[in-house]
Amino acid sequence: NSAELDAELLTITSATTSADEAPLSEEDVFHIKSFFVQNNIEAIGLSYCRGANDVAFCRAVLSEFGLDECMVFAKIENMAGLKNHEEILETADAVVFSRGNLGMRLAPEKTFMAQRLVIQNANIHGKPISVNWHSDSKLKLENI
Repeated sequence: NSAELDAELLTITSATTSADEAPLSEEDVFHIKSFFVQNNIEAIGLSYCRGANDVAFCRAVLSEFGLDECMVFAKIENMAGLKNHEEILETADAVVFSRGNLGMRLAPEKTFMAQRLVIQNANIHGKPISVNWHSDSKLKLENI
């Protein structure tokens, strides 16, 4: 088999995120209220998670709409999330480690070391972890 993924990728990130900024936007809450409830969604990806408070906020919003069983996959994509990854692991159901976003803030060898640390701690906490890298989506793959 051969597969070819060819698409434009536009990613905009902010170097800093305000500590006062809500982890879910009004638009996110609208989608949870309408789409998630109607379709009984089982998991949500919480982007740019900064710590346990973000996970708690997300769970509170989900609970408000009767989605208490919805799993929270916290995405570690910024320095605050990396710094607080242990408290995130204690409160989230699973984590996603974003090499691409963190790689814009860390040197390659430090990104690798951070990835290894978060994976090790996820294993200690018994939490599933996924590691992703957005740039892979632009590769042309042959003979998969």
